[in-house]
Amino acid sequence: MTILRLLVTLTAGLVCGCNAFTPFSTAPAGPAKGVRDPRQRVGICANPLKTSPQQVQQAAQAECIGNTVAERVTGDDYWLDVCPLAVPDRITFACTPRK
Repeated sequence: MTILRLLVTLTAGLVCGCNAFTPFSTAPAGPAKGVRDPRQRVGICANPLKTSPQQVQQAAQAECIGNTVAERVTGDDYWLDVCPLAVPDRITFACTPRK
């Protein structure tokens, strides 16, 4: 019975994650090999089925420091070691100074 409870708890943790379906910040993907990008990078975990692109943009903008704009710099990646199963999509933004 103890093993069954442990399995149920672990499964629920993997499926739900900490913030269920709300986008949240995480470690961003690094720039491509050989590319130097001095801008602050922000990673956002989101569920593409439950989160609009505007919500993801707002979450990224909230993480940018100072007078900057969050610009998407990578495509989606689905590494489950970065984002939990309920919000598997990681999008990376760079914080670019406003013009």
